[in-house]
Amino acid sequence: METAGPKLGQIGENVARNVKRFRGRIGVRELSRRLTEIGRPILPSGITKIEQGARRVDADDLVALALALEVNPNALLMPETADGTATQLTEDVTATARQSWAWAAGDNGLARWQRDGSLGAAFRNDRGTHDLSAMTRWFEVTKPHKTGEELGEEAAAVFKLAIRRERASKKGGRDDEQR
Repeated sequence: METAGPKLGQIGENVARNVKRFRGRIGVRELSRRLTEIGRPILPSGITKIEQGARRVDADDLVALALALEVNPNALLMPETADGTATQLTEDVTATARQSWAWAAGDNGLARWQRDGSLGAAFRNDRGTHDLSAMTRWFEVTKPHKTGEELGEEAAAVFKLAIRRERASKKGGRDDEQR
């Protein structure tokens, strides 16, 4: 199912590159066989086109490729390493590879964090103070596989870190975790 349309963005290029990287262990024919076996057949020529960026990957293809390659779907979408490299998620949204990975893993709401690492306006209440319940709700939506207790603990830890960072930035210093 080849689609004409806009040029692949960076995420589409990541998918092409990562399919090739992970597929290298098994070869094109074996990947095609695995995809057929799990009910989402893609011919070897289609896999080659994916790797060359000449064939788009839809959501169903992405999940099937991740299953066949025995990787998490994020491993196909995101850059190979989670470093400070700029990653263009859409034409107008860029984040570091590390931020992108954390967002894809559900560790934070990318649009809700400021560039300096402080909590954004979405996690503040009407008085302008931090809102732990808003953050907990975000964690509930992005991490449905976790228990309420796990979500509360994780939200509280992130909340505490954000407050520590914010206080440190107001003092012109760095918090302990940044040192």
